[in-house]
Amino acid sequence: MNNLLKTIFTLIITVLLIGCSNLVDENRDGGEDVFSRIESLSLSEPETALVTLDSAERIGLLNPYETNLLRCLIYHNGYSDYRKALRYAVAAYNMPDAPRNAGERLRLIDLIADEYLNNGDYASSIRFCTEGLGVAKDSLISDMEANLHVTLGLNLLEIGNDDEAFRYLRRGVDILGNLKTNDSDKTDDYIYAIGMTVNSLVERGRYDEAADLMDEYMVALEELEKRPDTVDGIADSRRSSGYAILAYIYSRKGEPDKARKYYDLYCSTDYSSAPEGEQIRIPYLLAAHRFEEALHYIKREKMLWQESADTVSHAYLEEHLKHERDAYEGLGDFRSANRVAHVIETVSDSLRIRDRKSEALELAEIYKTNEQALQIQHQDYSIKIRNIVILFSLILIFLAVLFILRILRQRNVIIKKNRSMSATIEELMGFKDKLFDTQSENIRLRDLLDRMEKDFDPVSGDADIDAETTGESPIIPSSDKQESGSPLSMELSDRDRILWERMNHDILGKKLYLERELSKDRLVETYRIPVNKFAKLFRAYTGYSFSQYILNCRLDHAVRLMKEHPNWSLDSIAGESQMSKTTFYSRFQAKYGMSPSEFKSKDNLTDINVISR
Repeated sequence: MNNLLKTIFTLIITVLLIGCSNLVDENRDGGEDVFSRIESLSLSEPETALVTLDSAERIGLLNPYETNLLRCLIYHNGYSDYRKALRYAVAAYNMPDAPRNAGERLRLIDLIADEYLNNGDYASSIRFCTEGLGVAKDSLISDMEANLHVTLGLNLLEIGNDDEAFRYLRRGVDILGNLKTNDSDKTDDYIYAIGMTVNSLVERGRYDEAADLMDEYMVALEELEKRPDTVDGIADSRRSSGYAILAYIYSRKGEPDKARKYYDLYCSTDYSSAPEGEQIRIPYLLAAHRFEEALHYIKREKMLWQESADTVSHAYLEEHLKHERDAYEGLGDFRSANRVAHVIETVSDSLRIRDRKSEALELAEIYKTNEQALQIQHQDYSIKIRNIVILFSLILIFLAVLFILRILRQRNVIIKKNRSMSATIEELMGFKDKLFDTQSENIRLRDLLDRMEKDFDPVSGDADIDAETTGESPIIPSSDKQESGSPLSMELSDRDRILWERMNHDILGKKLYLERELSKDRLVETYRIPVNKFAKLFRAYTGYSFSQYILNCRLDHAVRLMKEHPNWSLDSIAGESQMSKTTFYSRFQAKYGMSPSEFKSKDNLTDINVISR
């Protein structure tokens, strides 16, 4: 019977619209009346609203912007199909004939932000909120600014930024509360903003803050009741909702007496006995462990829902089935709770399947109407991507070539440097060998001269005795000796030079530098060198300390081994030269400016003669 009446009503509206079509060009007010009529039907009779909208669109009573906006309102208010509502809202926003005045534009932006929020696209919703807030501040439309603050706060709650979210919610409430107006709609928006903030606080367990804010809610409600233009029943429904939420808050806070008082106040309102108002008592009954009563009202609501609405919906799932499961669990009836849980799972699966089908149908429709444009766009995109890839590849190739050329250049520089250094090392070692040979010849001639002087000098025997008694080395001529007990001169004498040449010749010639037990004390005792002149001799004739001098001798020995035994490993060469691997590598690099492996490589050894010593 209800369907028949709806059909008859639809036909009547259609006939009236057709009858009015002749007056479209003369008076546009008929279109505005149709818009208001369809908007009022969108909440209570969405099917009738759609049929009426189709008829009005066919006869030209509504422009494309108005048609898309009404479809958005019908799917939002009547079907809670936020996906389709969003599609039509965005289409209206992009229409060439979309309104340019700030008020209508803000209404549409607020609607789109709300649809994106309901669809879970929080980034897009925040983007539209930001745009709307800019327009609202420039145009000084405070009520729309407040609504956008509330929507922005709800988005931030969804992404977990609670502190910032409640700041925006509070800002929206304050703006609406400070508006000095006699418009009941503005006051109702203020009450709605407070209610959304309270619900958000309750969901996060912030019951004390929610209870404090409800005081402000009740004050605003009293103002709404005084407004002469307030729609009948709206104040009673707001008061009933306020009492219900207060009953739930105090029940969760552990104050059952206060909770029961507000529940009784809720029951005293007319709205509590209306079908729409019965279900708001269920959260309190569950919180108060009054599971039998809760189950009674849940079943009543389910029957009403099954008669008038779609049972495969998110609202039915959240507001009925989950409450029913909680009630059965509270009663300990786990068999019934499991049965309801199975229904919840089935409905959830059905919703997912339906959402996927809906998405597929929408995509198919979009593809059908825009196939050619998409193909052209795809081709252009492919060409751009191909050109970008080609350009990027050429750049990579160019950079790779430059990198390779640079590496080759650096390698050639290093090879030339190493060859030059190898040649320098060879010259240096040759010079050292010549110096050693010269020093050997000098020592030989000096020894020969000493023997000749002893053969022909009758005093030579006394000189030997003096040497033994004074403790001086017999290899030093008597003419170079200093008096016993006299302080050493600050300048090195010929005697010091002779001492140095004799010691240096023996260290190099006998390879004393390879002996681990070689020490300063041993050399001082062997060559009769004054202790206070030992370090000065090395500094004066080599520029190094004794330990550095020995290390340099070992490095020179390692160089000779690498030339004489090119097949030996560097570890073996380091061991034969009485150095650790680490010391060998670091000291060689520091002294010659190249690593031992670079020096030993075939490129550096080519055309270089083997050093004899």
